[in-house]
Formats: sequence, C-alpha cells, structure tokens
Amino acid sequence: MSTPLEQFIYAALVADPGVQAALGEDLNGHVALYLAQLPPGLTDSYYPAATYQRISTVPIYTHSQDAGTANGSAGWTRFQFTVWAKAATSGAQTDAAARAILNVLASFNGQNAGLPNAPNFLMSRRMLVEPQVDPPLFKAELDVRIWYQDQ
Repeated sequence: MSTPLEQFIYAALVADPGVQAALGEDLNGHVALYLAQLPPGLTDSYYPAATYQRISTVPIYTHSQDAGTANGSAGWTRFQFTVWAKAATSGAQTDAAARAILNVLASFNGQNAGLPNAPNFLMSRRMLVEPQVDPPLFKAELDVRIWYQDQ
C-alpha cells in the first residue's frame, strides 16, 4: 500500500530543521503545519503556521511502459502552501517559512522516481492579508508543481 502524497509531504516538511525553525508549534510541541485549513482557536504561539492542500493532479498516460511506470501512476500534482503570520515582522516570518518549504520540495524530482529529470517548481507566489479577522492575518501563498509516483 502506498503512502498518500499528502502524508509524504507532511512527514518531509515536519522533519526538516529549516521548517521546524520557521514555523510555530502547537500545544503538543508539533510543527504548526495543517492540511487544508488552520484549526480553530489558534493562539499567537502557533504562528507562523502553514497549511497545504492538493489543488489538482495530472497523471501521465502512455501507450508504452517506456517510462517504467503503470499508466496513470505518475505525473504532476499542484499543491498550494499558505504560510500565516500575525505580527509586525510577518513579512520576514512568512518569507523564511516559504523558503524553508520550497527548499524541502526542491529535493523531490523525477530522478528520484527513476524517470527523466522532472524538477518541481514554484508556479506562483502571492503575499496577501486576511482583513476579516482581528488582528489581520498576513499570508504568503505558494502554488507548487510537484512530481509524484505511486509506489
């Protein structure tokens, strides 16, 4: 049974010292990295925090097995990572966390899967503010294309 890509990404990110240093911790001492959305009732000590979610998946289908994979078992997936902060230094905090996340993701590529070089890359990066909360939350959104292969 294969490990879902979301679990693989989570494990790689929380094990990385750069990500650990850039993100806050929850009350149990876990890195503040969450699937899809922030949990309710976060205190200031959790920030900066990050969320991640799969946006789309594009499997590769061929008429031959030259790629060394079963049809549809490898391809590209697009993930969104959002780093949240609430402080006067939020720009520096979100930037440090975004760079740490991107450094980990740069280590995943098609060569790891036995396929031609297929590096992951940042598709877009946006700096935004959630003004409907008090105080406002500052965020950096990263859209990243990630190579995957089912095992």
